[in-house]
Amino acid sequence: MNKFNLDMPKGRIKEYEKNAILLSSPDFLIPMKFTDYGDKYRITYDYGGFIPLSDMSGCLTVRDIFDCIEEVIGILRIASVFMLFPERFQLRKETIYMNRKERKVKIMFIPPDGNSDPKEELLQFIGDIQNMYITKAAAEYSEMFKEYVNNNCTLSELQNRAVMMKRDAFICGIS
Repeated sequence: MNKFNLDMPKGRIKEYEKNAILLSSPDFLIPMKFTDYGDKYRITYDYGGFIPLSDMSGCLTVRDIFDCIEEVIGILRIASVFMLFPERFQLRKETIYMNRKERKVKIMFIPPDGNSDPKEELLQFIGDIQNMYITKAAAEYSEMFKEYVNNNCTLSELQNRAVMMKRDAFICGIS
C-alpha cells in the first residue's frame, strides 16, 4: 500500500472543502481520509497505482509531460464543481501523481495557507517539470506553453493548446 500521512491545522483546509472531498470523492484527487486531532487533522492519502512526478525525474517523454499538463488544467477546470477552487491547489512535482500505464493524473490536495494564484502555480509547475525533458526541443515546447499561460489564456484555451502542442510534437517526431 502506498500511503502518506500529513498533519494539517484545521484552518488550512476549509470545512466545506473537507465535506466536498468526503461526500463526492472526486476522481481527480488522491483519495483522502481525515482523522480529527483537536486543532488539526491527520490526513491519510492513498496513492496506490500512482507515482509522484518528483519520483519520475528524467524519465518522462514529451507526451507524458503534455498529457500531465493537459490533465492538470482539466482538473483545475472541473474542480470548482466540487467546491474545490483553482486558487486552493498547490501544483508541485510532489503533489501531482501519474499512472503512466493508464495515462491518468491525480492531484494530492494540500491547500496553501491562504490562496494561491493559479497562473503562478501553473507557471511554477511547468518550470519544475522542464528538467524532466529528454531533448532540448521538448524544453522549447514547454517554454512556448509558458507564453500562453503568461498571455492570460483561459483554462479551456490552455487545455486545448496543450493538446495541440502534444500533437505537433508527435508529428514533428519530438520525444
